[in-house]
Amino acid sequence: MLLCLFWGSAAWGLDVVRDGKPVARIVVPDEADSYTTRAAGWIRDYVKKATGAELAVVPEGQDTGQGPRIALGATKAARQARVRADDLAWDGCRLVVKGDTLFLVGRDEDGVGKADYKAPKGTCRAATAFLEEFCGVRWLAPTPLGEVVPQRRDISVPDDLNRVIVPAFGYANGRLIYGVRTPASYANNFREALRLYTAGGHTWPVFVPLERYYEEHPEYFALINGQRSNSRMNHLCTTNPDVKRLLLEGLRGKFDEGYDWAQLAQSDGYRRCECPNCEAMDNYREWGRGDAFLFKTLAENPCERVLKLHRDIAEQCRRSHPNKKVHILSYGPTTMPSRAFDKFPDNVVVELCNTDPRVLAAWRGKAKAFTAYVYYYGTYNAPGPGPKFTAAQAAEELRRLRDHQIQGIYFCGIGECWGLEGHSYYACAKLLGNPDLDPQALVAEYCNGLYGKAAPAMLRFYEALDSVVSLYYPMKRLSGGRLASLNTAEAAYIAMYPPAVLSRLESLLRSAEQLADDERSRKWIGLTRISFDYVRLTATAYTLYRAYQTNPNRAVLLQLQDAVEKWRAHRDRILNLDKKSVAEWFPGHASWVDFFKTKGHLNSVIRAPFDWDFEKMLARYAAGTPQGPPLLRVARAPKPPVLDGIIHEEEWKHATPVEVGLVSGGPAPVETSVRAAYDDRCLYVAFTCAEPQIQAMRRTGQKRDGALWNLDCVELFLDPESMGTKFLHFIAVPDDDARYDARRGYIEDPVHPLYDREDVSWNAEWRHAYVVDAANGKWCVEMELPFASLGIAPPAPGTRWKGNFGRERYAGLKGGNDPELYLWSPNELGTGFCEPLCFGEIRFEAAGAR
Repeated sequence: MLLCLFWGSAAWGLDVVRDGKPVARIVVPDEADSYTTRAAGWIRDYVKKATGAELAVVPEGQDTGQGPRIALGATKAARQARVRADDLAWDGCRLVVKGDTLFLVGRDEDGVGKADYKAPKGTCRAATAFLEEFCGVRWLAPTPLGEVVPQRRDISVPDDLNRVIVPAFGYANGRLIYGVRTPASYANNFREALRLYTAGGHTWPVFVPLERYYEEHPEYFALINGQRSNSRMNHLCTTNPDVKRLLLEGLRGKFDEGYDWAQLAQSDGYRRCECPNCEAMDNYREWGRGDAFLFKTLAENPCERVLKLHRDIAEQCRRSHPNKKVHILSYGPTTMPSRAFDKFPDNVVVELCNTDPRVLAAWRGKAKAFTAYVYYYGTYNAPGPGPKFTAAQAAEELRRLRDHQIQGIYFCGIGECWGLEGHSYYACAKLLGNPDLDPQALVAEYCNGLYGKAAPAMLRFYEALDSVVSLYYPMKRLSGGRLASLNTAEAAYIAMYPPAVLSRLESLLRSAEQLADDERSRKWIGLTRISFDYVRLTATAYTLYRAYQTNPNRAVLLQLQDAVEKWRAHRDRILNLDKKSVAEWFPGHASWVDFFKTKGHLNSVIRAPFDWDFEKMLARYAAGTPQGPPLLRVARAPKPPVLDGIIHEEEWKHATPVEVGLVSGGPAPVETSVRAAYDDRCLYVAFTCAEPQIQAMRRTGQKRDGALWNLDCVELFLDPESMGTKFLHFIAVPDDDARYDARRGYIEDPVHPLYDREDVSWNAEWRHAYVVDAANGKWCVEMELPFASLGIAPPAPGTRWKGNFGRERYAGLKGGNDPELYLWSPNELGTGFCEPLCFGEIRFEAAGAR
């Protein structure tokens, strides 16, 4: 077993501290900038922490002393000795001994305004390199208790020292997990060694903001379903000359502010403009899924409208700002390169959000330089705040990116799960400087520094944990297209943590807990315990959830209830930790809080069984009516209701309303009810939606067959054949024109692009009406669906269909973009609406039946 002790002592040539007494002094330039001054303070403070000796910091013009000195930064002495760093890339540095002087010199440049840290600060790197190599300091985790400062009496450096350090990547950002302007950020490579302007990847909304331009210039924005979009996603018309002008002015403005790189990128969740000029630019129509779409459909039909727009803007920037770089995003519709032009101009750097080797190969030669946007970590991945990427995988990926000349990396999430993934974060951080380092040695270094005598046991724990965590990344990469069900929280926890694995991990962690012999190691192992208990409780609950799905009975339901109640108690414990504990030894706690409050995000969504109403379910067993699909009785209407959105009791009294709970079966925060009636011509459906925050509803911005699920809406699913293989889908919002209809399962050709997908080209002749009743805190929708338009004969009394009724609620929600999801017949197989196997029963009644 490899256990590296990194603070041993040895005999050297140039003394800095001897027998606890200062020997050297720190000399800084007379006009030292704030970062050189800060670096000098780090050396002074950490040397004192290690030895008790305080080194003097002296401006060069006032230095009259003799003997050893540390010349820090761009001193005259460094110039005279010809020790320079301006010839190095990024924030490279040199550590050189000449005579009685240790030169710590790095490539330094000024930042931009308040973003002064966005620039090479090589002298800071040189200072931390000295502290690491010759003082044994390590910054393992981003809290005061996460740094290691070995105690020693002497500090020396070899008199023939001549070290050059150049990190492999120019920046690692997105989540600056070791802070900014900190020694840890430079020692651990999460910093930005260039003047880079980014807005998290998407700058269209920055340069052409909806709130500024839409009212007077709706033509700047994408034409979608016949209307200029006012979606907050800020989709633009790519052929509007004023849009091009504004994007160009925005970029030039950033260059004039002092940035050397500035990002030019389409909005997230891109929707194309459907105006004739944009549509004539290419054959790109909608985003798809899976390798077949990416490497055939999109590769053969790239989104030229965006690629050409960005190329033209970059070309104009090249003429006006020849030494600046336009940072263009390869993401979504621009994942694959243009077929209309060979390459971008040389002032373009392409940020690749998909680093699949086939994508890298497709882009080879298409631009002069590339960066990467990676999704290795982040709570949006299926394991949520659990571990998902190992140190060994980080080494493999970073070496691959380095070998493809990737110049910088944006991390879309990292630093959320220090208890189970901290060793991976630290290894990843050091590998960003040098991908050829041994990841296992770095993990051992992390364990030695934080866990004391328990380090060997924790190393064994992490080795066992990583053997199962390593399964997730390949599983994630396989989960495109029709394998998307692999990349869910339920699938991940069941695959990674079967009972035998949990038992093994529990045993190893208990061994470490027993060996911890000081407060520091107990605290850090305590964080691992809290994090592992979350994983254990989550996996146990999902395992019992699967058992209940397979064999639904009261005994299994009781076991599942007990598991979920323990999970809820643990969640509450994490949410209620005191501020002191969080500050000292729970970095990333805010991500856990956000995760629990939003109930996960994207692939990590957690609903069933964690929000089930177990008492209600158990009551059904007690009453002899165990859990099964609910029944909605559709009343025979004596006459059609007036379609005005008002649920008149006289018109609907024959139709009994049913309650709509959460998608997973739990109780809903606000009430929703639905009732249905029919006659020989139509099916009538009425929704009543309580809403205490009416003014916060999302109601506008979509037209026919648009993304209505991004608004407060109600949804109807009908499976007249009750086979579970096809359905009709309708969405209505409280807006005059916005409605959606599609059908799925009616295309039986497996090679058809819409096979097993919703066909929105299908349109039925149906109507809806609505009322928003702010005074009474509710909104209502009535729907009228003619059977003839649905292609269905009017049902006779006793006819049974399958179907479901849903609601998406955005009003008043905080954090993230995920709505509250309500569904009449709960989805016990997942978290969405479109699962016909979970539909309830719809029975058409005879006249007068109740």
